[in-house]
Amino acid sequence: MAPHDLRVLIVDDDEDDFVLTEDLLRRIQGWTCRVAWVNTVEAAADEIRSQAHDVYLIDYRLGAQSGLDVLERLKESGCTAPAILLTGVDNREVDLAAMRHGASDYLVKSDLSTVVLERSLRYALERSRLLCEVEQARQEAETLFTLSSALEQSSSANEVMRNASALLNNAVGVDVSLLWEIREGQAFLLYAHGDLPDEFLQQGRAGLQRTPAPIWEALDQRTALYVDDVAGHPQILPLFRQVHIRCLAHLPLDVNGKVYILSYLSRTREQWRAPERRLLEAGGRSIGVALERRQSLELLAAAALTDGLTGLGNRRAFDEALDAALNSAARHGYPVSVVSFDLDGLKAINDREGHARGDEFLRTFAQRMRAGLRREDLFFRFGGDEFAAILSHTSPAGFQAVLGRVRRAVEGLRTAGFPHADVSAGVASYPAEAGSAGDLLRLSDDRMYQQKLQHRAQKG
Repeated sequence: MAPHDLRVLIVDDDEDDFVLTEDLLRRIQGWTCRVAWVNTVEAAADEIRSQAHDVYLIDYRLGAQSGLDVLERLKESGCTAPAILLTGVDNREVDLAAMRHGASDYLVKSDLSTVVLERSLRYALERSRLLCEVEQARQEAETLFTLSSALEQSSSANEVMRNASALLNNAVGVDVSLLWEIREGQAFLLYAHGDLPDEFLQQGRAGLQRTPAPIWEALDQRTALYVDDVAGHPQILPLFRQVHIRCLAHLPLDVNGKVYILSYLSRTREQWRAPERRLLEAGGRSIGVALERRQSLELLAAAALTDGLTGLGNRRAFDEALDAALNSAARHGYPVSVVSFDLDGLKAINDREGHARGDEFLRTFAQRMRAGLRREDLFFRFGGDEFAAILSHTSPAGFQAVLGRVRRAVEGLRTAGFPHADVSAGVASYPAEAGSAGDLLRLSDDRMYQQKLQHRAQKG
């Protein structure tokens, strides 16, 4: 490596030695060395705090203190620029102490030449660069590991985004993280982390129309797109200009067939450097995997509560919904009724016309009955020809209206091509007739079976 412009600080209490070292630096071919000089440890500490130098040449003897004190200040400051210790006498103990304090090299002044100094600087700078890359890689790996662990424990899509945004914002230094869902040719804001005005959030949630803006360019190219100069970009949306950002990034995600865009906004960063880009893209992939996993788990959870044939909730969903309905009714003091249904004629249709026709019979009843219930009523299929409904704010006084809806559903079923269809139904109400979920269901079942016996007697 041969830097064109090298900023060097010489720390030496002997001005003559400084002049000699400066002369050697200026005679290194191909390099332009801008040299500064201080002669005390405290003055060196001030320069270190300024972070204005690429390399430090430090004399071992500095009055009552030593170059080791300067090395210690460098270490405490977190400065990554390399330091070379210079001494008038070759001393193994000083050499080892310099190494322990972080010096990149140890040179004896009497042996100094342009060649020796150039080689030492070149190796020190290259070693410093490699150490910085290693540390950067370590930090990236640690951030991604922490991110992966946090996302694995996230219980919802919102928690995925909250955890990811907090970690990536701290690691990369962005001010705002956004998640957009792309549907029907528009981008809809689903999640925002960071300080944004209400107007931005409202416009984002209402949807962004397709334009030549970078967010749509990233989507079309299916690749991350970075803008380092928002103010000078002609296609930036006014929505982003109004929040006074300097840099933005858009990263498209494909999650279970749905398309999303991750957007990162920075008000202070001048550009996206390669390390930040790598971290944002790796983080974006982790977010995509986490969202995909959460959606898959949500689909599995929904499937566990759904009857596959009719799309209604199943017996497990009924039990959970009834417990919730009764708890709410107990707190707020309103009635809840349960209706048990038994669909008559399924076995005859299966035997006479086949199971596909029987499935159509079940789906048609589910559709007709669901259409006849109120929007707030809940309808379930237990299995076979058994169904149930949960009716909030329905007392025994409303039973006749409920049974009337059942009869209309039966009439619709018959006109849909099932002329012999019938339904037996029983209704029971909490708290007037039963005080628990089990008692409520048993009473509605008993009444349903009584009606079923009546139907058989009428047919017999």
